[in-house]
Amino acid sequence: MPNGVSWPRGFRCGALWVEESAVSAVTGENRWEILVVSAKTFSRKADVRAPMALRVCACMFLFLPFASRAADVPRIVLDRTDADLGDRFAGEEVPLKFTVKNEGIAPLLIKSVGAACGCLAAKPVWPEKVEAGGSGTILVPIDTRKFQGSVSKTFAILTNDPAKPKLIVRMRGRVQKVFGISPSEVAFGKVDPKAEPQSRTVTITNLTDNPLSLTMPEEAPAGPFTFRLETVEEGKKWAVHVTTKPPFQTGLNTVTAVLTTNHEKIKKVKVEFSAYLAPAVQVIPPKLVIPGGALPRAMTRILSLHVRRGEVWRITSARCSDDNVALNQKSGAAGARRIYATFGEGYALPKEAKVNIVLTCQQDGQEKPVTKELTVPIVPANSK
Repeated sequence: MPNGVSWPRGFRCGALWVEESAVSAVTGENRWEILVVSAKTFSRKADVRAPMALRVCACMFLFLPFASRAADVPRIVLDRTDADLGDRFAGEEVPLKFTVKNEGIAPLLIKSVGAACGCLAAKPVWPEKVEAGGSGTILVPIDTRKFQGSVSKTFAILTNDPAKPKLIVRMRGRVQKVFGISPSEVAFGKVDPKAEPQSRTVTITNLTDNPLSLTMPEEAPAGPFTFRLETVEEGKKWAVHVTTKPPFQTGLNTVTAVLTTNHEKIKKVKVEFSAYLAPAVQVIPPKLVIPGGALPRAMTRILSLHVRRGEVWRITSARCSDDNVALNQKSGAAGARRIYATFGEGYALPKEAKVNIVLTCQQDGQEKPVTKELTVPIVPANSK
């Protein structure tokens, strides 16, 4: 090897990123024989690890400029890529910590750390930049509530390391449930604010061999529900009775009941309850989607008025911000809740202006009429 020429730890050779290599012989002036131990393909992102060494030759004019530039890259090194959670109880939050080092020449940029398992208790924390020769800590908080038995999950670290742009980390462990909750959550579905209260019961069972206590705070959680805890079997089984208690907020009403236990690790038991109150009046669909560009033929779309049970609403008028869209309303009780929007052949949404349909609705059966305007945007099918 000529004086002043250093051998890079990693370099690119055509479609390969050579990770480990060494000079095995000098074959001539400005020519070497290179022993390639392992490499990656750029096209398929797959490892290339031959069972025997691969010998290639590199010319001085091709190798030196490339090696000089390729050496100026980061190289991520993690203290471990297989983390052991150990034996845990379901509900424990396990903070996994990893030490990340940059053994390359250029700064290491960590773009994201994430998991598709739905098992993160919070957003992971990581250093966005690790200087060459430096190190940092990655914190991944794991939520074990949904785990039971043997667990094997993975998460990914995305970086600017050309050799390892996506580093997969596996975590394994064993999770034992302390309490069995049936059902695990209670959904009352759509509720009628004028109907009689509804009730549900959740059974909580101690799955350990030792008796445990379970108590509910004196101050009930805020929301449209009432709770009552009943001991079915001392130290072993309980029942949580929940009843709806109007008024409800429009939309999804969610409340989490938190009970306290005397278990050494699991101090709280959480049960979620929900109920959905539909708007008094709404338009379906909430937006009209039509093909982008000029329409090859005329088309009609229907807007329907959906009302909450016990409510009486009707459409009194409809208008569109684009006069080229024709709006029609049929007579009769059903027609009072439907609007037909017709788009003629060759119609195209304007590129600059937004197009909306505005429906004016009126609630009947009230001493004083109540009106409400509902806006429906018209958007092209290729819009986000």
